[in-house]
Formats: sequence, structure tokens, C-alpha cells
Amino acid sequence: MIRQNTSNPGDGAVTRPHALLLQGVFEAAGVATEIVPTPKQDNVHFLARVPAARPGGKKPLLLLGHSDVVPATGDTWTVEPFAGLVKDGMLYGGAPST
Repeated sequence: MIRQNTSNPGDGAVTRPHALLLQGVFEAAGVATEIVPTPKQDNVHFLARVPAARPGGKKPLLLLGHSDVVPATGDTWTVEPFAGLVKDGMLYGGAPST
């Protein structure tokens, strides 16, 4: 997910590729999903629903969240912000240099 550039420049991000990635993961696990479009093309909401196991059993679960992030621009980054780089046993999604 770190490698998905969902930067929001202020008018909505392109989140469809990220939603499709999540959809594949959840549906492979047998979880129902839904991708809900917004007025901006390719800006979507992702939902995953895990139903209750049985009446009186475990409660259902709804996963809903936004996936856009603030823009990561400029040359202040020590690694490419969406690289998902593994270095010295650490996972870097990018970090501003000091």
C-alpha cells in the first residue's frame, strides 16, 4: 500500500488503483467489497464488509477509511516517497530530510 501514490492536491486524489488492490486482497479472503465512485473520476471510496458469523455470535465488521494523503513533493525526501524501500531491515515510505 505504501507504493500507491494517492496524493491529494486539494481536489481529490486518484484512489481507484489503491481500492482495486485492497479489493483483490479482501475478496481473495472471501470478504465482500464495494468501490463507491465520487464526482471526481478515479477518486473512490473502498468498503469491506465482514458479516456476523451467526446470530448472537461475533459482530459484523465494516472497514471504511480514506486513502488519500497529503502531497509528497519537492526534493526534501531522503528516498522516493512511495518507494516502499527496505533498507537495513527497515521499511521506508519516504521521510523528509532534516
